[in-house]
Amino acid sequence: WPKTCPPSNASIPTSRRPWAIAAQRARRDARPPAQKLGVRAAFEEGLVVLEITDSGCGIPEENIPHLFDPFFTTKATEATGDEPVGTGLGLYMIRRLMEPYEVKIDVDSEVDVGTTFRLKIPPSR
Repeated sequence: WPKTCPPSNASIPTSRRPWAIAAQRARRDARPPAQKLGVRAAFEEGLVVLEITDSGCGIPEENIPHLFDPFFTTKATEATGDEPVGTGLGLYMIRRLMEPYEVKIDVDSEVDVGTTFRLKIPPSR
């Protein structure tokens, strides 16, 4: 990663709320709780790339194609104790919020190692 990113006219939502919610949920919902949560930014091939990485339990390969499907969840759907409860709408909504900005989201994950979400943000038109 370069130490600095050049100025960019990438267009993404300017409200901090969606980003803050996503980071809080990533930290809260990592199972077992992630030891590390990292956020990095870079400029690659004309795109601003925002990378969010955790050192949690990882996502099984068979679940990755379904992560952005509405109502897909591996969490309990009803409160049963201290486990997080999920509706399966979190990642679906993030993808929908990013669509008008033509942001692409890639996911790399390894079970027992962690997960990286990579948002590729194009310049604004």
